Amino acid sequence: MAHKKSKKSALQILGIASEESSLIVKDSENSGMQIDLLIDRADDVVNVCEIKFYKSAFAVTPQYAEKLLSRIAALEETNRKKTFHLTYIGVTPLVSNEYADVFQSALTVEEFFT
Repeated sequence: MAHKKSKKSALQILGIASEESSLIVKDSENSGMQIDLLIDRADDVVNVCEIKFYKSAFAVTPQYAEKLLSRIAALEETNRKKTFHLTYIGVTPLVSNEYADVFQSALTVEEFFT
């Protein structure tokens, strides 16, 4: 994964061993799911990263918040020993609205290189 060290540093988890991957689940009944980046940490926390490339600040809608929470629920069902944290990574900042708190952390690409 590109910029692994800078992502972990920005998330303040540089000292925690981890494995990085993405996840695509194809489900004919439902729409399935795609997760851009999973950071599976040795402390039993998994950062579920949503990476967005928008020209303007990204706003979480009620529908998108529901979609993200259903992904977390599906992950928790398959691995009850882990804690899952939604993490926003974007070119632009996350809009602070009533649905933005679905993310436990939010970073912009600029923060990787500071």
